[in-house]
Amino acid sequence: MSNLLLFLFILACPIMMIFMMRGMHSGGGAKTMSHDAHDGAQMDQRDAAARDLQAPDERIAQLEHEAAQLRALQRRQAERNRVSGS
Repeated sequence: MSNLLLFLFILACPIMMIFMMRGMHSGGGAKTMSHDAHDGAQMDQRDAAARDLQAPDERIAQLEHEAAQLRALQRRQAERNRVSGS
């Protein structure tokens, strides 16, 4: 009798795992989370597009400023590399 209980106890883990995996795949819980995340990303893209359409001149100025900052950073790094390489 104790051997049977031990055997059932050992089988409980894989059997529970099968039911849990089946529930995860068919339950739709993961699909809902993924779908919500996808909807959120689409909203962010729409918001960004709306901001870009509302003020294209401001966006261009912002991008030009960022490009200037990146060029300055590249010049500083090139200068450091030249000084450390000499």
